[in-house]
Amino acid sequence: TSSTPQTTPQTTTPQKGWTMFDERIGSELQIPADQLQQLRDLDGRYQREYAALGTDPTLSPKYMELTERRNAEIRNLMDAPLYEKWSTKYNPVPNTIQEQRKGNSHTTTPPPPKP
Repeated sequence: TSSTPQTTPQTTTPQKGWTMFDERIGSELQIPADQLQQLRDLDGRYQREYAALGTDPTLSPKYMELTERRNAEIRNLMDAPLYEKWSTKYNPVPNTIQEQRKGNSHTTTPPPPKP
Protein backbone atom coordinates (compact mmCIF):
# COMPACT_ATOMS: atom_id res chain seq x y z
CA THR A 1 0.00 0.00 0.00
CA SER A 2 1.16 3.52 -0.69
CA SER A 3 1.34 6.12 2.05
CA THR A 4 0.84 8.92 -0.45
CA PRO A 5 -2.70 10.28 -0.15
CA GLN A 6 -4.71 9.98 -3.29
CA THR A 7 -6.19 13.17 -4.59
CA THR A 8 -9.16 13.40 -6.83
CA PRO A 9 -8.87 15.99 -9.57
CA GLN A 10 -11.20 18.87 -8.92
CA THR A 11 -13.79 19.58 -11.52
CA THR A 12 -15.63 22.80 -11.77
CA THR A 13 -19.33 22.57 -12.14
CA PRO A 14 -20.94 25.09 -14.44
CA GLN A 15 -22.42 28.03 -12.63
CA LYS A 16 -26.14 27.80 -12.21
CA GLY A 17 -28.12 30.97 -12.40
CA TRP A 18 -26.81 34.43 -13.13
CA THR A 19 -23.52 35.50 -14.59
CA MET A 20 -22.65 38.81 -12.98
CA PHE A 21 -21.35 41.63 -15.16
CA ASP A 22 -17.57 41.90 -15.10
CA GLU A 23 -14.71 43.18 -17.25
CA ARG A 24 -14.66 40.00 -19.34
CA ILE A 25 -18.34 40.32 -20.31
CA GLY A 26 -17.93 44.06 -20.82
CA SER A 27 -15.03 43.49 -23.19
CA GLU A 28 -16.65 40.58 -25.00
CA LEU A 29 -19.90 42.47 -25.62
CA GLN A 30 -18.11 45.81 -26.12
CA ILE A 31 -20.12 47.50 -23.37
CA PRO A 32 -18.97 51.09 -22.80
CA ALA A 33 -17.24 51.59 -19.42
CA ASP A 34 -19.93 53.87 -17.97
CA GLN A 35 -22.69 51.45 -18.97
CA LEU A 36 -20.74 48.48 -17.59
CA GLN A 37 -20.44 50.32 -14.27
CA GLN A 38 -24.22 50.84 -14.22
CA LEU A 39 -24.73 47.13 -14.87
CA ARG A 40 -22.26 46.19 -12.13
CA ASP A 41 -24.05 48.55 -9.73
CA LEU A 42 -27.33 46.87 -10.69
CA ASP A 43 -25.80 43.46 -9.87
CA GLY A 44 -24.65 44.86 -6.54
CA ARG A 45 -28.21 45.91 -5.68
CA TYR A 46 -29.48 42.38 -6.38
CA GLN A 47 -26.58 40.50 -4.78
CA ARG A 48 -28.08 40.13 -1.29
CA GLU A 49 -31.43 38.83 -2.55
CA TYR A 50 -29.68 36.52 -5.00
CA ALA A 51 -27.31 35.11 -2.38
CA ALA A 52 -30.29 34.44 -0.11
CA LEU A 53 -31.63 31.99 -2.72
CA GLY A 54 -28.99 29.43 -1.68
CA THR A 55 -26.21 27.47 -3.33
CA ASP A 56 -28.36 26.60 -6.36
CA PRO A 57 -30.55 29.67 -6.81
CA THR A 58 -32.38 28.08 -9.74
CA LEU A 59 -34.17 25.75 -7.31
CA SER A 60 -35.72 28.60 -5.34
CA PRO A 61 -39.34 29.55 -6.05
CA LYS A 62 -38.24 33.22 -5.97
CA TYR A 63 -35.57 32.74 -8.66
CA MET A 64 -37.76 33.48 -11.70
CA GLU A 65 -39.32 36.60 -10.21
CA LEU A 66 -35.94 37.99 -9.16
CA THR A 67 -34.37 37.14 -12.52
CA GLU A 68 -37.21 38.73 -14.47
CA ARG A 69 -36.95 41.89 -12.36
CA ARG A 70 -33.18 42.08 -12.96
CA ASN A 71 -33.58 41.38 -16.68
CA ALA A 72 -36.11 44.22 -17.00
CA GLU A 73 -33.57 46.62 -15.48
CA ILE A 74 -30.80 45.28 -17.73
CA ARG A 75 -33.09 45.79 -20.74
CA ASN A 76 -33.58 49.42 -19.68
CA LEU A 77 -29.81 49.99 -19.54
CA MET A 78 -28.98 48.39 -22.90
CA ASP A 79 -30.11 49.11 -26.41
CA ALA A 80 -32.02 46.31 -28.14
CA PRO A 81 -29.09 44.83 -30.14
CA LEU A 82 -26.81 44.74 -27.09
CA TYR A 83 -29.53 43.23 -24.89
CA GLU A 84 -30.13 40.55 -27.53
CA LYS A 85 -26.40 39.75 -27.64
CA TRP A 86 -26.21 39.54 -23.84
CA SER A 87 -29.45 37.61 -23.55
CA THR A 88 -28.42 35.02 -26.12
CA LYS A 89 -25.24 34.13 -24.25
CA TYR A 90 -25.72 35.02 -20.58
CA ASN A 91 -29.41 35.28 -19.76
CA PRO A 92 -30.23 32.36 -17.45
CA VAL A 93 -33.85 32.52 -18.57
CA PRO A 94 -34.08 32.59 -22.37
CA ASN A 95 -36.51 35.11 -23.79
CA THR A 96 -38.78 32.38 -25.12
CA ILE A 97 -39.25 31.00 -21.60
CA GLN A 98 -39.87 34.49 -20.24
CA GLU A 99 -42.51 35.09 -22.88
CA GLN A 100 -44.14 31.73 -22.17
CA ARG A 101 -44.18 32.50 -18.45
CA LYS A 102 -45.79 35.88 -19.10
CA GLY A 103 -48.45 34.19 -21.19
CA ASN A 104 -48.99 31.45 -18.62
CA SER A 105 -48.55 33.50 -15.47
CA HIS A 106 -52.28 34.07 -15.11
CA THR A 107 -54.75 31.33 -14.57
CA THR A 108 -56.30 30.12 -17.78
CA THR A 109 -59.96 30.68 -18.43
CA PRO A 110 -61.92 27.54 -17.65
CA PRO A 111 -63.89 25.99 -20.49
CA PRO A 112 -67.53 26.97 -20.71
CA PRO A 113 -69.92 24.77 -18.77
CA LYS A 114 -71.44 21.86 -20.65
CA PRO A 115 -75.08 22.38 -21.71
